[in-house]
Amino acid sequence: MRFVWLWVCFAAVLCAKTLRPIDFEIVKKEVSKSPTLLIIGGIQGDEPGGFNATNIFLNHYTIKNGSVWVVPVLNPHSMLLNHRGIYDDMNRKFALINPNDPEKPLIEHIKSVIKEDQVQAVLHLHDGSGYYRPSFESTLANPNRWGNCTVIDQVTLEGVKFGELESIANAMIAHINAHLLAPIHRYHLHNTQTAEKDKEMQKALTFYAINQGKPGYANEASKELNVAQRVYYHLLAIDALLTQMGIEFERDFTLSPQNVQKAIKDRSQTFALENLPEMPLFGLRPVLASFPIPKGKKASEITIISNNKILGLLPRDNTLVLKYGNNVMTKILPKRVELYQGSIKPLESTIDKQARKISVGERVQIAREISLPSTITLDDKHTMHLRVVGLVGKDPSHITKASLNQNASLDTAGKLYRAEIYIQEKLEPSNTQEKVDSSKDHKEDLDFATALPRVRVNVNLANIRTQAKVDSSVAGMVRWGRELEVLDSIESTQGKWLKVRYIYTSGTQGREVVGYILASLTKPNNSSKIAQVRVNLAHIRQEPSINANIVAKAPRGRVMEVRSTTTGLDSTQNANTEQWAQIHYVYSANGLKREINGYILASLLEPLESSKPQAPSVPKPKAQRAYKEYFGGMILLDFANNNAQ
Repeated sequence: MRFVWLWVCFAAVLCAKTLRPIDFEIVKKEVSKSPTLLIIGGIQGDEPGGFNATNIFLNHYTIKNGSVWVVPVLNPHSMLLNHRGIYDDMNRKFALINPNDPEKPLIEHIKSVIKEDQVQAVLHLHDGSGYYRPSFESTLANPNRWGNCTVIDQVTLEGVKFGELESIANAMIAHINAHLLAPIHRYHLHNTQTAEKDKEMQKALTFYAINQGKPGYANEASKELNVAQRVYYHLLAIDALLTQMGIEFERDFTLSPQNVQKAIKDRSQTFALENLPEMPLFGLRPVLASFPIPKGKKASEITIISNNKILGLLPRDNTLVLKYGNNVMTKILPKRVELYQGSIKPLESTIDKQARKISVGERVQIAREISLPSTITLDDKHTMHLRVVGLVGKDPSHITKASLNQNASLDTAGKLYRAEIYIQEKLEPSNTQEKVDSSKDHKEDLDFATALPRVRVNVNLANIRTQAKVDSSVAGMVRWGRELEVLDSIESTQGKWLKVRYIYTSGTQGREVVGYILASLTKPNNSSKIAQVRVNLAHIRQEPSINANIVAKAPRGRVMEVRSTTTGLDSTQNANTEQWAQIHYVYSANGLKREINGYILASLLEPLESSKPQAPSVPKPKAQRAYKEYFGGMILLDFANNNAQ
């Protein structure tokens, strides 16, 4: 069990290292230039108290004089992975940093912010273990714990405003202790006496600030508390320091853990990706399939527009996971699209019998029905087509709640539906044809002829052994459908064995596995495509329709044979635009073997990586398409009344 746990941790680290550093945002709430406080959260990605506190501060506080600069989350890439620091501890890189450290640009960036002449003090928010006590009280409360304390590096910082570190920190502690939720939460002063005694803290952000002549304070909230309680204590510390600096403020709620929790879970929060319509942050379906995302844009390059400053997209298994701090809000299965660069005029529509124009990117409130144009000729070369995802019959001239498949909605309440706009551009006819080099054909034929034979695993799970014996050690385990290169075959009293080779991959790492498998556990390779499920759970249906009966539920990674693809059917047996894969696989459990045949949405599958790329086939000339298609934008249809017909 220990080995499995270590391997999981190692795999997580490999995955984490593939996420490149993401620069942080600075949000300024300014009335006048002085006094100015810099508040920083999220230097460790697994300390949600700090970055939730900065987010709530930005959305619920009004500054009356002076200025507050806020870095909501200093380490967004680690926050997305709920990791302390995927490139090691960021709070130990301020004294010296390796020139090749991927986070060096971020460290230089925050250093430049701290050194700004306008910044007069720094408050750094952390979540710490247990409860700090000057002397030992228990394993949970002692000098080696960091939770619920105010940290300073020295007693005073001479010659600067707000340099009475100990005096100001004690005032903050007194304010916090006057509003404790429980006696064990009592705050204490933790003077690390960094210059004289603490080499580790000499590498930290607040000590760097001290060396730049900027008073630095750290507030630690205990990890023994829930997130709302941690944020409560962080906000008490912020309130106290603002008061000490003479910065007047207003908060739009009474400070309590209950009200903090309401602010964190505020269901009125929204976001928008790129130039797409505004969507609710809460109540989305767990998976948003075939969601338009610009081609070539990495997750970190996709713009998120929101008042919530701790949102991000985490790329994982060909999906984009929308994260709110450490929390998963939804998973997006992207449909990569090329954007239309021209302008699109507002669309003529009728909403609840009232004529009005709708702009692309708008979220439209509908009580009962809406009519939209299906096709508009823009000019001689461009035609606009409107596709309402989930619309039965595909006629947008009369859309009601009843005419939409609820499973196609963006939200679990079945209110929000996508109207996607596509622009088709006519292409000039071409008389040129691709020519195939006969010498290249011959070379590829030779390569294919001399390729090693291949087989596929024909059982749910098979062992690859180090020797051609059933009692030899296991070199690897392979699932149904895995393609194996056959290096040799051996006859034995236990049956025929095949010596095989394949590549095992984890994250970006791979290793070659060579071993032996009983031939009876395999079948000859054929031309069928092998794919695996790319989402947590996918439905296998009797027919290519989301209304068809479910014959099985396939988890992420389930391998299956794709026999054909077809256009789906809606509830009236009319064709729609969704592509379905006709599949087959074998499921074994409790000694029983069951063959699964049915249909799955093609967008829920991804090709299974082969142990070695297949030999290339000769490309055939393709007929040129008569048009090129661009994505022109989206309109959100919001049926406010769930009973609308």
